[in-house]
Amino acid sequence: HEEKNYYVYPSSFEQEEKENNALFSYNTALLRKSESQYTELDAVFASFTNKQFAPEDFGTIVHAYLEAHLKKSEPRLPKNTLAFLSPKQESIVKESAEKMMHGFLESSLGKKAIESPWVKSELSYAQVIERKEKTNTDTEHKIVRGSIDLVFEEKNTKEESPSKSKKIFHVVDFKTDASIKPEQHYTQLLFYKKALVALKQVPEENIVLHLYYLRQDLDIELEGNFQNLSFEDFVFENAD
Repeated sequence: HEEKNYYVYPSSFEQEEKENNALFSYNTALLRKSESQYTELDAVFASFTNKQFAPEDFGTIVHAYLEAHLKKSEPRLPKNTLAFLSPKQESIVKESAEKMMHGFLESSLGKKAIESPWVKSELSYAQVIERKEKTNTDTEHKIVRGSIDLVFEEKNTKEESPSKSKKIFHVVDFKTDASIKPEQHYTQLLFYKKALVALKQVPEENIVLHLYYLRQDLDIELEGNFQNLSFEDFVFENAD
């Protein structure tokens, strides 16, 4: 049997086919933030031609702020990354991160997370994926590992008892990208769903997947029309 670790974060599942856009429902007219308010942040990125401070580093900082707020603690910022910034640049980065954090927390999705009876940030998981060989009876194994930015249970607002009510879980993948390309991330989100099904023992229809673009304050919800996807084939055909 073959057993390998196959990491899905950062995502390597970037599929550009136009038909994948049908998996998402969003309206760009609903954008609540103007892109121009982050010109200073983009200037910080542009000043590092050697990528000592890149957008992915900023994403880590935003995640730290969000995680700390939900845990009611102080953010644990990467000192080695901040060391490359001047005092003015560090101030721009922190102010931008806090602004994006508050934008999410003030959104309808963020408010649901705040009210949640169960919420986890940076939730790590490992899942065994199996596929039977087409030419024999052997089974291949791969271990898929990943980290979910945010997952929470929606608070039950009905007057039903918790045992009778349908539990709804929301999986949120935060993006600080300047461009909106949800098709690059949908397979990663679907793996998150499979991981949560195994973790919480709930049916797939009880899990809602979100891409949240923090710059734009845009919540993109993944719809359920992906029945023809084969996770097993995708993992084994795209693994190194």
